[in-house]
Formats: sequence, structure tokens, C-alpha cells
Amino acid sequence: MTQVRCLILAGGLGTRIRSALGDLPKCLAPVGSTSFITLLVAHLRRQGFPDIVLSLGHGSDQVARYVKVHDDLKEITLCREPLPLGTGGAILFAMDELGLEEAIVVNGDTLLDASADALWSELRQDLCEHIRLLGVEVPNVARFGALRFDAEGRLTGFQEKGVEGKGYINAGYYRVNRHVFGDRKPGEVFSFENEILTSAAREGSVRVVTVSGRFTDIGVPEDYLAFCAQHATV
Repeated sequence: MTQVRCLILAGGLGTRIRSALGDLPKCLAPVGSTSFITLLVAHLRRQGFPDIVLSLGHGSDQVARYVKVHDDLKEITLCREPLPLGTGGAILFAMDELGLEEAIVVNGDTLLDASADALWSELRQDLCEHIRLLGVEVPNVARFGALRFDAEGRLTGFQEKGVEGKGYINAGYYRVNRHVFGDRKPGEVFSFENEILTSAAREGSVRVVTVSGRFTDIGVPEDYLAFCAQHATV
């Protein structure tokens, strides 16, 4: 496997789940006797990601204290945003700070129990592939919106949220090349999903690799509580 750093986006404000967590950073959400970030990091390491970076924003001091006293997290690198940068700004800032041309990026509030092997090979610049995205099949795409992609796997767009039915959604696992940010400068505030991903899709530079497996998103209280209940029975 080619060694590449895995960047976990864990700096969001977590406004949708605040009713369940208060001001606790989303990545520190309690799950039984542990936390979501501990489960996510352990899961990523089992998938073969040894070099993990936490991109922090909201509640970074709380997360840093938590990491410091948990042996299974001590080898993680912390990268703190100077101000809330949005998902795109956070990725670009971290890549610049760490001197990365490519990085694997994972949303800090999702967990994918499926193979991520497709992210290990380098992006095909000869095919103008600047982002590789894992799409996971779910029984109902209504909450997330579905991915639209052609027979070659190139992302062509997104189905709006609210449309019922089975399909593939964005699993929040990417391999990203620095080139996709164009002339944007580290420290700028912007969204990866709404600005970079949609623009790259229009240019045909995003490839979707589909996987099958269990997908967890704790972004809203009902899904977080359901995951906690599920974990308690394991």
C-alpha cells in the first residue's frame, strides 16, 4: 500500500446534534464507555490507515485534552484551524500545513464498515481524476440525496434530498489532490461539498467507487442515539 495521510474532519460546529451533546464536540460524542472518535480511529486503523490527522476547529481544546489522556489516540497528529474554515477550507489548510499533495479525507461524524482499498492507489492525473469518492448503497437516500454518476464512475451530479428510494450516497471518504482547490489560498473559508465537489463534478474530475457495507452518520440526534443503542448490544 502507498502510505498517505488520512485526514479526519472533526472541526464542525455540530449544530444539528447540539440538543443531544450540548457544547461537546461531535467527535467526542459518548458511545457506551468510549467516544465516537475512538471508534472511528480504531476502525480506520483496521482498514489500513496508520497515519491519521485530526483537523480541529470547534472545541479543539477539549479534543486535544481527550487525545492526550487516551493511549490509543496519542499517535494522532492534531491540526487546528485558526478560525472556522468550512470543510473545504479545513482540508486545504491541513494539506498546506502538512505539505501534502494528496490526502485521504474522512468525515469525522461518519463510519463506513466497508472496504476502503480503492483509496490507496494514486489519483489518475492522466484521466483528470482529482477526487475519488466512495459511494455506499443505502435502502433510502431521502435524508442524504443520491449520487449521480455515469457508466465509467464519473460523478455527474446529485439528486436532491427528500426523494425516497434505494441508491448510492456519499460515504464521506475521499482521496483528494491539492490541484482541485485551484487558486484558493490556505485560510479561506469555503465548503468542500457545496463548492469544490460540485465544481469538480461539472469538470468531470470526480470518480465514484461504489462499495457495500454498513454506513453510520451521527450528525442528527436520532441517528446518534440509534447508533449508541446498537453499539450497546454488540
